[in-house]
Amino acid sequence: MERFNEQELAECIARELRQLPPPKAPETLAPRVRAALAARAHQPWWKKSWAHWPFSLRVIFFAASLAIAGGLIYAGLWFTPDVSLAPMQTRLESYFDFLAPIWQIASALGIAFASVVHSGGQLLLWSVGGTVTVMYLTCVGLGTLCYRVALNKI
Repeated sequence: MERFNEQELAECIARELRQLPPPKAPETLAPRVRAALAARAHQPWWKKSWAHWPFSLRVIFFAASLAIAGGLIYAGLWFTPDVSLAPMQTRLESYFDFLAPIWQIASALGIAFASVVHSGGQLLLWSVGGTVTVMYLTCVGLGTLCYRVALNKI
């Protein structure tokens, strides 16, 4: 067998591929594609993306979203320290008494975490942020590697 270098091999393969006839699509492909496009075109407006909604409904939706967000902000401001929450707090505590041990543990861990962050300062926050970023990028890289190995793309 004759030995080729990479460039000659690439040219030989390209020449042979150019001599092949163009591939034929299955006869059922075109009708299926047309049917799928027709089904997508005849979807009602609420099943399409927001950009295809009628303009008046987009304005109404946007106004309603702003009203709901404003209502939630107003409700959040209603619960300021000036308002006494003691009756509601005692009622909620009676409903969730069984969670008291978990709450005590979470509270102790939160206080410990706050004291570590307070004593560590900004250097600790930057170090933790950098570590989390490196760990995230490592997971993304290893996940990509495993995916490519599993599908034999490497």
